[in-house]
Amino acid sequence: MKTILVPTNFTATAKNALDYAAEIALYTRAKIVLIHVYNNTPPATDIPVILPIDPEIESSVKLELEKEKKRIERKFGDNLVSDIEFKWGLVIEEIDEYARKNHIDMVIIGMKGAEYLVERFLGTTASMLIKHCAVPVISISEKTKFKKIKKVLFATDGHKIPYKNVLKPLKSLLNTFKSHLFIVHVAPVLAPTIDIKRSGFEELEGEMEGIEHSFHYHISNEVVDDLNAFADKVNADMIVMIPHKHSIFDGILMEAYTKKMAFHTQLPLLSLHA
Repeated sequence: MKTILVPTNFTATAKNALDYAAEIALYTRAKIVLIHVYNNTPPATDIPVILPIDPEIESSVKLELEKEKKRIERKFGDNLVSDIEFKWGLVIEEIDEYARKNHIDMVIIGMKGAEYLVERFLGTTASMLIKHCAVPVISISEKTKFKKIKKVLFATDGHKIPYKNVLKPLKSLLNTFKSHLFIVHVAPVLAPTIDIKRSGFEELEGEMEGIEHSFHYHISNEVVDDLNAFADKVNADMIVMIPHKHSIFDGILMEAYTKKMAFHTQLPLLSLHA
């Protein structure tokens, strides 16, 4: 891992995520790029309107970015934040575009718990990045503090995906921290158990060379609750999910589980993309 992108809006939640990213960067010898996107787009109209950049806003935000950079340098050491970026436009689109064009390895962003209506209908910047960003995203709860990643819970739905490429960021973290990977499939009560075990676990076994791991199969209709309970049981330090799309139904279901997990877990959630 070489570069971590950390979006910030300068809140306590964002500062906590930046601290977490700094700890990851120290262990992986990565650099951090700190980014703020100021949304200056007007409400939709029949005629496209481009608002001019406000120099005072840009100057003010860049000053705050510099303050955050200096805070991290005082706390974690010099040269950890390699760059600061200020962008105008739509937040998700700008972050995703920057990540694609600049070969970002991972995005780490703060995730503040939301009320039911916000979670169900609106979501947050973090949950939208999980869905749309081209690179892996770690969402960090406002209350989560860094600790060494020794136990990782990887939730799989048993479907075949190109694991070799998808799992590279995860395997990099596992090798860095010498972690144990708990590979867990939580299936609905009426799922074809034998077929899912065979297709999902056998394919994953081939990708686990050199990784300490174990397989676990659960039957439950409360997927997120079951995963959180298992994470508590094994004292996990991170949860990993893949909100992939194989069909319209699988995609909607897995995205829903991943989004709900992002809102309801206190553990860092790493979202990989197939």
